[in-house]
Amino acid sequence: MKYAIVDIGSDSMRLTVYEVGNNNFKILLKQRIIAGLASYVKDGRLTEKGIECAADSLLEFKETIDAFKIKNIHITSIVGDIWNTPEYMLSAKANRQSIIFRQLI
Repeated sequence: MKYAIVDIGSDSMRLTVYEVGNNNFKILLKQRIIAGLASYVKDGRLTEKGIECAADSLLEFKETIDAFKIKNIHITSIVGDIWNTPEYMLSAKANRQSIIFRQLI
């Protein structure tokens, strides 16, 4: 079974695609986008431009996720407390493209 993990950091966003089976895993792909989200923080919140930048990056990852036909997608974030909320950021653009992510805590 294939899994995708999206990690949203203050500087870069990363997508790693894994294949899991027989009590082991194999990394199939690593993709990185320099988003610079920390530069979009104002008063402890991600600005609308920052939200759009993150959503655009997620849409790029969506193309890869779709190509691998991955249904198991997880998202982690080191910048969780500077987002307005993960749901808001994703709804800004990405949800219209049918991306479904679950934030891991």
